Amino acid sequence: MQVYLNDQLVREWTDPEPIRSGQYVALRTNSTQAGFSYLRILAEE
Repeated sequence: MQVYLNDQLVREWTDPEPIRSGQYVALRTNSTQAGFSYLRILAEE
């Protein structure tokens, strides 16, 4: 995950144990506000 603020990279994170199965993506924010102007999801086959 990369987080940008005003076109500057401010945070980066990689899940050390990603879930490798499933058919859906859920963007959970735990009751906080979030806005997405660009979202790209990639899957390794």
